[in-house]
Amino acid sequence: MPGSVRLIRLRLPSAGSGERSTWHGGSSVRRARLGEPTAEGKAAIGDLARFRVAGSVYSRQQATRPRTLGYGLTDSPAAQAAWIAGKFREWTDNDGSPETALSWRQLLDAISVYWFTGTAASSARIY
Repeated sequence: MPGSVRLIRLRLPSAGSGERSTWHGGSSVRRARLGEPTAEGKAAIGDLARFRVAGSVYSRQQATRPRTLGYGLTDSPAAQAAWIAGKFREWTDNDGSPETALSWRQLLDAISVYWFTGTAASSARIY
């Protein structure tokens, strides 16, 4: 159905230098050289490099030991609140505190959904 695609979603796409780029799973795709990045592009590449070192550790933990994380998230409301608040701190535009991006009510609502439904452990799995 040509012309019917309205959206394509890519999970964590990245492009390296050169003609080949390696993606997850070891498969490669051919692409043309992109040239020298702009200053904004270099800043974005630096942000991505920092994220890969420090910001994506949670996903490695979730991918390799989701049950370990799940035990803490379902056993302790304090651990669950700290975990989710930490994600909001990292993933929202704020000045170092998630409550500058969200109200306490919004933050507690998000935490409560996982606690009262008992779905924190299943949400820690990467499918």
